[in-house]
Amino acid sequence: MAITIGAARGVQFLHTGISPAIYGNDLKIDNILLDETLTAKISDYNIPLPLKTGSESSISNRLSSDENGEKEDIYQLGILLLQVITGKLATFTSELNALKHKLEESLAEGPSKLRSVIDPSIRGTFAYESMKTTVQFAINCLSKDSTKRPSIEDVLWNLQYSIQVQEGWTSSGNLATHL
Repeated sequence: MAITIGAARGVQFLHTGISPAIYGNDLKIDNILLDETLTAKISDYNIPLPLKTGSESSISNRLSSDENGEKEDIYQLGILLLQVITGKLATFTSELNALKHKLEESLAEGPSKLRSVIDPSIRGTFAYESMKTTVQFAINCLSKDSTKRPSIEDVLWNLQYSIQVQEGWTSSGNLATHL
C-alpha cells in the first residue's frame, strides 16, 4: 500500500503543490515507477510541455483548477487501488465494474470472501480491518457520481489510516484477523 500512498502524494503535488495545478490526466498502473528504495514515482502523467505559440489553449485546459479533472484523477487512483488489491488489470470498463462488484460483495460477506478476492501474493499479510478500509475507500473513489468521490486529501488520510491499522496489527502479532 505504500506504493499507492506514493502515487496519491504525487497526484496531490500536481493538484496543490505547483501553480498552475495539473488536473485530469491519465494515471495508470503502468505509469507508477519505483526507485531504488521502492518509492513510487509518477511517469507519463500527460504533463504539458511548452509548445509553439498558438497552442496555449490545449495546455490551459489541462492546467485549470478543474473540479471534474480532480475527481477524474481520484477515479483513476481508485482503479489503481483496485488493481493493487486484486492483482488484476482492469483495462475495460466491464472488467473494472466486475472487480468492483466482487469487492462490494466481499465486504458484505465478510473476511473469508474478501480473502478470496484479494491478490494471492498479499493474502495473509494484511489485517482484515486494514484491507476492509482500503477496499471500501477504493470503491468510494470509483463512484459513478463524481461528487461522491473523495478529495485527494481524503485519499491520503484514509490510505495512511489503513497503514496505521496494519502497523498496529503487525506489532500486536494478532494473526487471528488476517486476510
